[in-house]
Amino acid sequence: GISITNKFAHDCLISLRCEDFIENNLWQVEGVAITHKSLVKQNVFVSIGDKDHIVPGYSTEKLIEKLENSYVFYSDAGHIGTIIGKKAKEHLWNGLNNWLKANS
Repeated sequence: GISITNKFAHDCLISLRCEDFIENNLWQVEGVAITHKSLVKQNVFVSIGDKDHIVPGYSTEKLIEKLENSYVFYSDAGHIGTIIGKKAKEHLWNGLNNWLKANS
């Protein structure tokens, strides 16, 4: 896998989720605050695996409700299957590629 710093791992795995960094405007990337207000207007691609037990779909509902420009992709796979399963290229990756082309 790729190497990540301990701080990045902590921010992504603990702070964003458990400490609600986005909601409380506490998340920073290279010293720049990533605020709730700045995220709300961004085009966001959200992938949700209906069988995902690692990051269940209901855990993203609060964020999705606040986004003005989100595209939500649902798959009938789990966390790993959504990304690398048999149908991942046909479903997720082609959909993400089309979304990126339309939103870049």
